[in-house]
Amino acid sequence: MAHTYAFAIGGAILLALTLTPVLSARYLEAPGGTDHEAHENALMRTLSRVYRPVFQFALDRKWWAVGISAFVVVAAIAATPLLGREFMPKLEEGNFWIRASLPVSVSLEQSSKYVGRIRAILLGCPASGECEPGKRTRPEIATVVSQLGRPDDGTDPVGFYNIELFAPLSERSRWRKGVTKDSLTEELSAELSREFPGVIFNFSQVIADNVEEAMSGVKGENTVKVVGPDVKVDEEKAQEVVRAMARVKGVQDLGIFRSLGQPVLRITPDRVKAGRYGLNVGDVGAVVQAAIGGQAVTQVYEGERHFDLVVRWAAPFRKDPNVIRDIPVPTPDGTVVPLGQLAEVVQEEGPSLIYREDIQRYVPIKFSVRGRDLASTVSEAEERIHSVLTLPYDTHLEWAGEIDQLNETTGRLLWIVPASLALIALVVYLTVKTWVDALVVLAGIPVACSGGILALLITHTTFSISAAMGFISIFGLAVQDALIVVTAAQAYWREGMSVEEGALAAAQRRLRPVLMTTSVAMLGLFPAAVSRGIGSETQRPLAIVVIGGALMLAVLPRLLQPALLVLAHGGRRRHEPLAQQSGQPAPQAA
Repeated sequence: MAHTYAFAIGGAILLALTLTPVLSARYLEAPGGTDHEAHENALMRTLSRVYRPVFQFALDRKWWAVGISAFVVVAAIAATPLLGREFMPKLEEGNFWIRASLPVSVSLEQSSKYVGRIRAILLGCPASGECEPGKRTRPEIATVVSQLGRPDDGTDPVGFYNIELFAPLSERSRWRKGVTKDSLTEELSAELSREFPGVIFNFSQVIADNVEEAMSGVKGENTVKVVGPDVKVDEEKAQEVVRAMARVKGVQDLGIFRSLGQPVLRITPDRVKAGRYGLNVGDVGAVVQAAIGGQAVTQVYEGERHFDLVVRWAAPFRKDPNVIRDIPVPTPDGTVVPLGQLAEVVQEEGPSLIYREDIQRYVPIKFSVRGRDLASTVSEAEERIHSVLTLPYDTHLEWAGEIDQLNETTGRLLWIVPASLALIALVVYLTVKTWVDALVVLAGIPVACSGGILALLITHTTFSISAAMGFISIFGLAVQDALIVVTAAQAYWREGMSVEEGALAAAQRRLRPVLMTTSVAMLGLFPAAVSRGIGSETQRPLAIVVIGGALMLAVLPRLLQPALLVLAHGGRRRHEPLAQQSGQPAPQAA
């Protein structure tokens, strides 16, 4: 979008400098006479009558005009925190991608039963019996495709605890009255949580899910990573983080991707007890290895290939800790001692999957944000976490996902916007030749931005990177609007008009070009502002900001610019004619 916009502006500049002057000289004729009003149409005559009292008020009550404009700008700036912040608006793909995370140790048979019930809930089928189309209570879901465990290509190392479901949405005409995708998400989330307590569900979309995982390395919209060397400590701290974030408004789909949960049998030989029977730790380990893991006793040859032949105890004699404790261990004097008398045999919870990043272990907590902006939600979550969480010296938290992208892009804008404003100021100064008039021109930028802020507030649109691009766009509109008036006023002053006369003439006679500039911007982006099609979410904030800024430029600068021009040059009746310095006749106003 940014590339398209930049190339479009570049092409417009090229045409304005080459083709437009040629076509104007070839096909346009200069109007006869000097009566300005004679060449205005009925619409412009009407608009001139509407704006004339505004111009007169600005000249009669100059400080009032400046104060009104300043009040609007300050009020808009004060309301900025109410906008909230997010990285980019969520792109509507017309589907659900739902992930269910079961306990790590769940079996294939049990998780298969859950898949069928989850599919039935999504489709709105009855709890028992056949799911006929006429019995479905959720016509919004067209169908459901499920995937249990890891994908066929084996690229995702997950177990039977992971269930992913793709649910494309049907046409809007088939939806129940008053149902939106947000309300449908809340409805499905509540019913699934009631039906499967303890199971963690995550709602996303197909493309968004892949993008989110690529950004953070975790299957979730946003992630908090507890980074530390001890997995058990990391999980304990992750539980504390979850308890703190559960009280934050807007946090949804909150859950931990557990590393622990795999049953592990730990056999620890006792050196003292083994020594009483003339054994060392290696002797006990060799018996355990042969009985449970297996021991190669010979090799089998098949042509040029050969394989180890491994022998171990039959499954009934190594199936549980009690049986393993009875494994006989021979001693040097020929007696046999049960393994349980020589070693501690304990079944405990061990890691099934260890997450790593930058050669460090971490436990991820994933969450989504719904019903609130991302930045304020994460800010409150950070405050709550820091108030209750104490981390060891070698453990820390990292935030990843959309919030990471938002912070990175915000940091980039913090130097791009000032650099753009500095470049604009330089170009404006080279055009108007004085810093006083340059400041009058630049005063239109906060006025235009206040219109964009108010437009976002009125439409309940969160500030995002798309909206930021809109604010940068209206910098150009504001500068162009003010340059048209200020350069005209300079020309009228050089003709010999007084300061007030020149400011009034510039405001009145340049009303048509400034209104045309704002009108073209509004009409061009109006379809993007009202569009509700797939993909329109990313364009809408930019369009809303530009339209709001253009509307403000059509009103407030008409009051501000004449007053600022008079106040800036009030110490003298008229400009020193530039033509006198060069010995050339003074130019006429365009």
